[in-house]
Amino acid sequence: MDICRPMLPIFVIATFVGCGGGDASRVPVLPVRGKVLLDGNPAVGAYVEFVQTNPTDATRKISPTCSVDEQGDYLLSTYTAGDGIPEGEYSVLVRWPVPDAMTEPDSYPENWEYLREVYGVRENPQFEVLIQKPTEEEEIKAIVIPTFQLVSEENEDVEE
Repeated sequence: MDICRPMLPIFVIATFVGCGGGDASRVPVLPVRGKVLLDGNPAVGAYVEFVQTNPTDATRKISPTCSVDEQGDYLLSTYTAGDGIPEGEYSVLVRWPVPDAMTEPDSYPENWEYLREVYGVRENPQFEVLIQKPTEEEEIKAIVIPTFQLVSEENEDVEE
């Protein structure tokens, strides 16, 4: 029992140090949403990651990511769920996580590895976007990115 007592104050101090003061270093974000389709259908379960092409020192470690819902929609997050992303130029990656024993059958595209190679590689992004703060005259709730159309290797004839 005496062995555990010294650890408690260290844990409590670490918890408070880790939680404080983060707001001052946060880069302002803009709400951004969009849609991802695979062969014309929602890309359910895919993850969308926006990687800045020319990051600043303040944004170098920021890589907004979110998942695609049942309708194919996504809402990007940086600090908290759905808060948005900093202004800038981004490469957009789309990929599915590696399936495991808990993955439900038929909840994944059969060719997820191919899709990851085509749409999820940082060195060869298929999509790029520019996120800019709207002018003061433009009042928006979110910046809407045009739909990303993914095509599986079996269905390369889908129109974009």
